Amino acid sequence: MIQNFYTQPNFYNRDVIDEFNQLYNYTIDGKDNPAEGVSKTCIVDSVTWQNAKQSLTKLEQLAHHTNTNLFGFNILPFTDFDTINLNTYTSDFESEYGWHNDFILADRIYDNKITVVVNISTEDYTGGEFQFFLNHEMTVPDAPGTVIIFPSWTQHRVLPVTSGQRKSLSFWIKGPKLT
Repeated sequence: MIQNFYTQPNFYNRDVIDEFNQLYNYTIDGKDNPAEGVSKTCIVDSVTWQNAKQSLTKLEQLAHHTNTNLFGFNILPFTDFDTINLNTYTSDFESEYGWHNDFILADRIYDNKITVVVNISTEDYTGGEFQFFLNHEMTVPDAPGTVIIFPSWTQHRVLPVTSGQRKSLSFWIKGPKLT
């Protein structure tokens, strides 16, 4: 592995971000399950890859290109049944997601190898910083349109949003389970 993570600021412009938000038109209606013992108060909706792939092909290609050049994982292709998460962090209840990783799924025959996160916020917000823990806390620039790609075992978190609303989409690239 050559690098711990990759970021691409301005990968998407405001027009594309607006299209994502209109296309997916997700509503704040539920939470998914956080990693065990981790505080997660953001709201998560899911969209199947089948319904998202047309608008995310460029992002999928960037993720695979990044893997080829930086990580070198044995990965599996997406299927129409895979999902992406649409995450809403709101100041209404200071949404956050504490330190966690996305790697090991004990009940599955695969591991998540790569995590991809894109900030698709359409309004200003404060707080909500995206951080890694790589021997120390590191805040990663995460303006709307920014893509962050990293090995799924990397500890990361989103700090509480104190005003406004932060939106992101995330998905995982899978590979054979490490034994």
